[in-house]
Amino acid sequence: MSFKTRGSAAVDKAQRRLALLKSINEHLDLGNGLTIEAYNQLIDNIRTKLEAHNMLLLGLKQKLSPNVA
Repeated sequence: MSFKTRGSAAVDKAQRRLALLKSINEHLDLGNGLTIEAYNQLIDNIRTKLEAHNMLLLGLKQKLSPNVA
């Protein structure tokens, strides 16, 4: 059985967008809690969840197929 790890085009796009926003102003604040720091935190949270998902898949793969490294 093959499990595919996941990546996210949306997270990659958000990371590029963040870099562009930082080029405008490192401390940009758009109001209503929309800041560079808040946006960066959201991206980091999603990356952490995606990494946890991929690690779970790896653990399942190792448990189901002990011969696969």
